[in-house]
Amino acid sequence: MRQGAPSLAALRQANSAFAISLLGLVSPSIARHCRHVAELARHFSSQLMIAEPLRLEIFRTALLHDIGLLATLPMEDIQRATSCLYLDGSDDDHAEFGAQLVSLFPDCTRASEWIRHHHERYDGTGYPDSLRGTRIPLGSRIISVADSWDCFLFAEGLAPAEALTKLEELAGSVLDPQLVEAFADCTVADFAVAESAATGCVRERAVRVTA
Repeated sequence: MRQGAPSLAALRQANSAFAISLLGLVSPSIARHCRHVAELARHFSSQLMIAEPLRLEIFRTALLHDIGLLATLPMEDIQRATSCLYLDGSDDDHAEFGAQLVSLFPDCTRASEWIRHHHERYDGTGYPDSLRGTRIPLGSRIISVADSWDCFLFAEGLAPAEALTKLEELAGSVLDPQLVEAFADCTVADFAVAESAATGCVRERAVRVTA
């Protein structure tokens, strides 16, 4: 008996899995960063009481948030890249290219928009469109918080308490201050190994680390 055509959701999931697998082959460190950010964003979204379908969409989008690096960096740079090589602003185009790539996937209009804007800044000085405040899509703002947290821990090698302080310093300029406050207070995925199923309170964990 002939089977029906796959659903848009199934096609989107298959395309996402292919893209992250490709990124993993080219740069395991960037793929690992994307997985960390995706798990953090999913747990954070859960604590924000965001509905499950939207949490899943945020998770899948975060998995691909740096896919544009495949189009904007020379292969040798990607292969030796750390997880957040663009922290110094040396690569400002990957968000746009990533959005263009993901827009080719079926039913990924919103994911494409979130990827495009995940490096906007809350004060309006980010890129590519200089969006300000809540004009930045919520999915982008959530991914940005998780992205910054993972970069502080793994790319900069900060201790959790130091990373939390730095995250709070960015509130209102780079990051949504309400989301930063919520992130600091809520239970999120274990930030030491974000892909694990463990959870812990950020503030309590930070206090234990510095004690």
